[in-house]
Amino acid sequence: MDDVGFVGLIGPFYSRVTADGAEIAVHCQDKHRNRIGVVHGGLLMTFADRALVVGAQSLGGVVVGVTVQLDMQFITTARVGDVVVARPVLAPGTRSLQFLRTDLTVGSTVVARASGIFTLARQQP
Repeated sequence: MDDVGFVGLIGPFYSRVTADGAEIAVHCQDKHRNRIGVVHGGLLMTFADRALVVGAQSLGGVVVGVTVQLDMQFITTARVGDVVVARPVLAPGTRSLQFLRTDLTVGSTVVARASGIFTLARQQP
């Protein structure tokens, strides 16, 4: 995914649409590690936020505006060299909000869980 903003600085992030939905991935690099040598939680949070937005757009054609709330549960560490994958799931939304969740996995191991609430983008006239 091309992104000239903040995500462009910490990415790249990759995405594809499969028969089961959207998959978004990041290959964890040395620049993503924290002081103890594992992947920084801030990267995982940014990745989860972006993955949920991409999921909303690819799964339901929903264009979200801004993040209202992002909840993360860190379960275990991701390491440099790991490929972290998100497979977002849409939940029923309202006229103004969209709800999504995803597990962040490395192989079959869940490293974190995220859920988010996002505003729906306003249509341009």
